[in-house]
Amino acid sequence: SGLDPGIERSLMQKLAEMARNGCTIVLVTHTTLNLHLCSQVVFLGPGGKVCFAGPPEEALSFFGTNDFVPIYSKIASESDAAAWVGRVALLHPIDSSPAYTIRQRPAQKPGPSFLDQLPTLSRRYLRLILNDRQRLLLLLLQAPALALLIALVAGGNCFRICEDTKSCLFALSCAAFWMGMLDAVQEICKERVILKREYAGGMKLSAYVLSKVLVLGALCFVQALMTAGVFLLFNRPPGGSSLFVSTEVELFITLFLLTFSAMCLGLFVSTLAKNSDRAIALAPVLIMPQVLFSGVVFELKDLAHAVSTFVHCRLGMEALGTSAKINDLPLKLYGEEITVPAGSQHIDEATVTVPETSVDVGGQEVVVPAEDRTLENFDVNVPEQTRQIDADMFPPDYDEAYQFTLQHLTSDWGVLLLFSVVCVGSCILILRRDERVK
Repeated sequence: SGLDPGIERSLMQKLAEMARNGCTIVLVTHTTLNLHLCSQVVFLGPGGKVCFAGPPEEALSFFGTNDFVPIYSKIASESDAAAWVGRVALLHPIDSSPAYTIRQRPAQKPGPSFLDQLPTLSRRYLRLILNDRQRLLLLLLQAPALALLIALVAGGNCFRICEDTKSCLFALSCAAFWMGMLDAVQEICKERVILKREYAGGMKLSAYVLSKVLVLGALCFVQALMTAGVFLLFNRPPGGSSLFVSTEVELFITLFLLTFSAMCLGLFVSTLAKNSDRAIALAPVLIMPQVLFSGVVFELKDLAHAVSTFVHCRLGMEALGTSAKINDLPLKLYGEEITVPAGSQHIDEATVTVPETSVDVGGQEVVVPAEDRTLENFDVNVPEQTRQIDADMFPPDYDEAYQFTLQHLTSDWGVLLLFSVVCVGSCILILRRDERVK
């Protein structure tokens, strides 16, 4: 259907040649121009009733016409179709004797196992990504581009000033989440038609999902490596103790786990979405909670703090802040001068130490030893003075979210991995339920 007459005749002639060479060709069509090339033809009426079955030339004489087109109107209604069915029964009476013997169906060979399908599906998906060079280039270039922009805004103050460090690490965590989400948010919903067909052919959904996790996980690894490398090129953390190998390695691991967990969440969203447009529309909605519940922009209390437990950027921000030792960094206001105005200060009681002195008594020097004297109820005039703000005047608040312990760091990493496993498992369960329903 839809072919021009020349291509249609060429196609039918090719099929006829294949049939003469031993192939069995079954063709369903409404085009009757080249039906004479078929060896057998069946006309079906409403309800699937067989109105004729036999060679094409017999069909013309059976229906009393010299063209196949009028046959459609002759069998259009159910009553007409029933009449032709009766004539077919008279023309070809049914033989009650069995035409064949029923043999037991041979046992089917087991299909490819999970371990056989996983490398095959992974190689295929990898080739698909590598062949789409324009998209792959955009996904790879966004990592160093975002890291370069964050480093440009940080201005070299990251890992030196507490507030600046929080800001640039928060930007890094949001960038990592966005890259992982964008990698996978369209990858399953755009293949639902292919997925349905291959699942009917024996493909295992677990192998299908894990093949995407493996290939996209490698992409996340490269993105995290490029992001950390470009950013650390302009903002080197100070030397000193680290919890795991080095501060640079810790930052890279956190960025990779954050990107990987966001990618798994993107696969979960892609499983729920009906098409690619709806999936990509959900991506900006998912990044907003990462900003609100990260613990950087707003102080989290009560219910908001409980909700933030399930937010990727909060876990990533805590792990990055732990590696950067945020609690040990000076505040931005340290070193700024403050003027204390002159005034009087009332002191209820104070102890003053009188130093040792020598007194001339009648030409003889007498030593008066040092002693402590208590003064009560007196006023002291304090002159105007300029002081620099330091930790003694304005001590920083210790934030338990960034406590510098290996247990705290590994727990954040573990929760990110747990989120990834839950999202991947949910993808497989949802796909199985959807395909069974269909």
